[in-house]
Amino acid sequence: MEETAAPGSGFTLFGTAHIIWMAAIVLFVLLMCFIYYHLNERPQVNMLRVTAGIIFISELVRQTSFVILIPVYPISQLPLHLCGLSIFIELIHAIKPNRTTGEILYSLVLPGATAGLLFANWTMYPLLSYQSIQSFAAHGLHVSFVIMPLCCG
Repeated sequence: MEETAAPGSGFTLFGTAHIIWMAAIVLFVLLMCFIYYHLNERPQVNMLRVTAGIIFISELVRQTSFVILIPVYPISQLPLHLCGLSIFIELIHAIKPNRTTGEILYSLVLPGATAGLLFANWTMYPLLSYQSIQSFAAHGLHVSFVIMPLCCG
C-alpha cells in the first residue's frame, strides 16, 4: 500500500506522482538529446546556452520569491549546494566550454542532479507549487545539459 502525503502538503518519495515526474523527465531528456544530436554545431552551442539560461532564470525567480515572500531570508536557500553551484558551472561551460568545466559537469553535476531527482528533498512542498515544479524541472535540465553533448561524443 502506497503511503501518501496529506493533501496540499507535499508528495511521497517514490510515490505515484514522483514516479510520473521521473518518467516525464526521462522522456524530456531523451527528446532534448534527439533534438541536440540532429543539430549542427552552432545550433548545438545555442541550445546549451539557452538551457543554461533557463536554469539560471528559474533559480533567480525562485530566489527572488524567497526574498519577497519571506521576511527573513533563510541561509539554507543560498545556492551553495551542488545543484546551485552547477548553475554557474553550466553558464561558464555554455559560454566558453573547456575540459575542466566539462569534467566537473560529468563527474559531479550529472550524478548529483540524478540523485537529487531520485531522492528529492522538496517533498514537503505541494506537488504543483512553483518550488516543486522548479526543482523537478531544474534538476531535469541539469541532467539534459550534461547528457546532450555526451550523445554527440
